[in-house]
Amino acid sequence: MKLVKGSFSSRETVEVAAVLRSLTSAAAQGEDGRFMRLALYVAGGTLGDRGPKVGAVLAWRGTLLATAGCVRADGFHAEAAAILQARGRTRGATLYTTLEPCNGDDCSLACAERIWRAGIERVVIGCQDPSPYARGSTEYLRARGVHVSTGPWRARAEALVADRRLSFELRRASAS
Repeated sequence: MKLVKGSFSSRETVEVAAVLRSLTSAAAQGEDGRFMRLALYVAGGTLGDRGPKVGAVLAWRGTLLATAGCVRADGFHAEAAAILQARGRTRGATLYTTLEPCNGDDCSLACAERIWRAGIERVVIGCQDPSPYARGSTEYLRARGVHVSTGPWRARAEALVADRRLSFELRRASAS
């Protein structure tokens, strides 16, 4: 696994390289496992109480292009930030995101559309988003030729957004 030069500051490069080394030591994980574990690691150091903990990793043929997490609830989502950080090197890439991308009215340009416009070929999702703003994003992407899959990381990804899930469940219950 390689890092694209210029994508990260020197401190970030050292941190990401250390995480990648620890992740690549488990050879049985495969590429998807390594990159999703990196996305989960990135998500663990993000927001928390002001929004969902989301991490995104963009890779192309085993090369890490970008990592991003939600920094502010009203700022760029992790997927959008990773796409911007990749500086146009997204066509044919795979995006690993810990939470299903948004597809609704909560932002000016939904992440699902950004992913499609960027030419990303494949999206690996950690868990489904309980938010109504994410509904239909996987169908939207699949209808446009983007391969969408999940993996065995669901429990870890869901643990990062447990408060968000509870919040939406309580809202639905009180509306009934």
